[in-house]
Amino acid sequence: MENFWSICLDRFKQELSAQQFNTWIKPLKCEPQKKGALRLLAPNRFVQQWVKDRFLRRIELLAEELLSQPVAIELAVAEGEAVSIEPEKRSQPRQETVQE
Repeated sequence: MENFWSICLDRFKQELSAQQFNTWIKPLKCEPQKKGALRLLAPNRFVQQWVKDRFLRRIELLAEELLSQPVAIELAVAEGEAVSIEPEKRSQPRQETVQE
C-alpha cells in the first residue's frame, strides 16, 4: 500500500498532460487507512470534486491492478486548507422588529 500512490502518480504522469497532472493529481496527498482502504486529500473542494468526477474510477482500477484487491478510496479535503462554514453556523440575517 505504501508504494501504491507513487506508482499511481507515475502512471498518471504518463497518461495525462503535464498541466492536467500538475493541476489535479500531483496536489493529492495519500493517507493509508485500515487494511484495504486509503484516503486521498485534495487541497480544496473544487479539486476534490474534479478528481471524483474524472479520475476516481481510474484510481480504483489502478489500486485493484497493483494491489490485487479492491480498495476503498475516500476523497476528502485536507484540513486547514479550505474553510467551510456549516449552514447552522452562518450568521443569520437580523430581523428587525417594528414597534408601533
